[in-house]
Amino acid sequence: MGDPTDPISKLGPIARFDLFINLKRQIIHSLEGGAKIANGDQLDFSKDIDDPNYNIEKGNYQRPIVLENIGKNCLAYSEEIFGPVFSLYKFSDYNEALELANDTEFGLGASIMTRDLKKADEFAKKLDCGMVFINSSTFSDSRLPYGGTKNSGYGRTSADTAFYEFTNNKLISSKLK
Repeated sequence: MGDPTDPISKLGPIARFDLFINLKRQIIHSLEGGAKIANGDQLDFSKDIDDPNYNIEKGNYQRPIVLENIGKNCLAYSEEIFGPVFSLYKFSDYNEALELANDTEFGLGASIMTRDLKKADEFAKKLDCGMVFINSSTFSDSRLPYGGTKNSGYGRTSADTAFYEFTNNKLISSKLK
């Protein structure tokens, strides 16, 4: 982690202090709600959040973590997390996975990792989100439509579909006598 302009850095800081504090709040709340850090590390957040002398010069850095055992009472389950936090969920079958994936008020993007492309395509069509990436992490590309469903947006930006999102077409019909 370090200065994003330094070529040796692989991970930069969270963009703003308020977003950094919100990310910490989400992680702490989720851990208090029963979530676990997958590799078993324990993090000391008190020095960051409770320190009244903490300031931007110290950097808004969050080490990447994987959360598991995330219950519905955890903020990691119900809120979008914008930071290097991966939420890992276990499921027993296809239907449970689909129900879990759609049990959110958000719907920007989803990733499916599998060897079974036919089943992935079927699953992708049933996901309530704006973008699905099979065997890839989510990404944006100005050549492709970008946008979500539910509380993650309406409509699409980028690509030719964006042209229609930002226009107001009018039909005028006339008959000659």
